[in-house]
Amino acid sequence: LSGIGDNFQLHTLLADALIGGGHVEGHAPSPQEVAVCRETPGQVETVGSFDLVAPDGEVIWNEGAPADIPVVDGVRLLVLDEPSYRRSWPAGRFFPGMRG
Repeated sequence: LSGIGDNFQLHTLLADALIGGGHVEGHAPSPQEVAVCRETPGQVETVGSFDLVAPDGEVIWNEGAPADIPVVDGVRLLVLDEPSYRRSWPAGRFFPGMRG
């Protein structure tokens, strides 16, 4: 993964691609929430769409980095579970100079 500084950013962009793209059900982030995770300056409040989980069932925390996602057969593998609780965070980029 490149251009992703933390799992909050990853979560928001995954929700956009998967929910916004019509591949899974759930709450898709707004265009503004996605924009601040890509290249627009600032932060915007967003809501979690799923739990990020490793194949062994261990939670992958949004506070972590994509490097926390385990490699299985040479690729990072992430399971998306139903959200276990409602949570929100300021969507944006941990490293503002790095385009997502």
